[in-house]
Amino acid sequence: MLTPVSAICETLKTQNDFLIVSHAMPDGDAIGSQLGLGLILQSLGKNFRLYNLSGFPDAFSWANPGFSFAQTLAELGNFKPKVCIFTDCGDSLRAGPEMARCLADRTFPLTVSIDHHRENPDFADINLVEPTASAASYLVGKIAKALNIPLKGELGQAVYLGLVEDTGSFSYGNTDADTLAMAAEIVKLGLSVGRFNACLENIWSLERFRFWGKLSSQIQLTHHNSIAYVCVTRKMLDEAGLTAADLSDFASNLRKIRGVKISAVIRENGENRVKISMRSILNVNIQKVAVHFGGGGHKNAAAMEMDGDIAGALQAVLPEMIKAADAAA
Repeated sequence: MLTPVSAICETLKTQNDFLIVSHAMPDGDAIGSQLGLGLILQSLGKNFRLYNLSGFPDAFSWANPGFSFAQTLAELGNFKPKVCIFTDCGDSLRAGPEMARCLADRTFPLTVSIDHHRENPDFADINLVEPTASAASYLVGKIAKALNIPLKGELGQAVYLGLVEDTGSFSYGNTDADTLAMAAEIVKLGLSVGRFNACLENIWSLERFRFWGKLSSQIQLTHHNSIAYVCVTRKMLDEAGLTAADLSDFASNLRKIRGVKISAVIRENGENRVKISMRSILNVNIQKVAVHFGGGGHKNAAAMEMDGDIAGALQAVLPEMIKAADAAA
């Protein structure tokens, strides 16, 4: 019986007409794994398209080798995918309602999931799901190596992007020896770490800097200062001329406050809808909190959405955060 990596490699070699999909509001690992798979398929001479409900984020434009991203299946025109590969999607809903319907209706003859979320229910026909993997991009790197495709050039950069983003530049607890070895291999094959970091980091607008300053003045601490959070309304973002993407990493930065075990950004996410992005330290498991409210993620980085307003979300979520903080005491 083939291992998931072998089954995916065989699929990539023998099939054609691939659609590569990742979750909405993509982060660096979602984008890195999508670009990486696209570059693998390109090297194999395959037809493929990329899909993301939210499009391609400007923050990673420097990493795009020229691929276009469809936001609806209608944008694919006459292209009919025979294989749909989902990357970094913990469940069938994360890529959006259109993709969820396609999975339910068996629109695609063959589906593949490449993921590292613990709650992934193996929703595809072929599932490469490794919760201990640092990033979905790490798994894409494993596939490239199994196909004897070197992790260099734009492919190496794409995989490295996912590794860096999901390990906090190799500082989170999910950074293991295998991840560092893959990163070292990519650097050995020519990636310039200094140039990469300049592209990744030197992109902030002055408006974003000022907004983070405003948010920093509104940080709330609770439960013996072990939980830090900020609340962000749609009006606040609109008045600053920013989007939800400009909040990326703010929750991670809140963890730097001495004594904080759990940090969160609670923001309005549409009409009567709230999204909570959480981060935690060491053995504080917030993935369980997210799953409790229908979300998901990892032990130290998770998120969920719920109906209602910010005040109601806080009232519901804070007791669960307190339980998670106390459980790790």
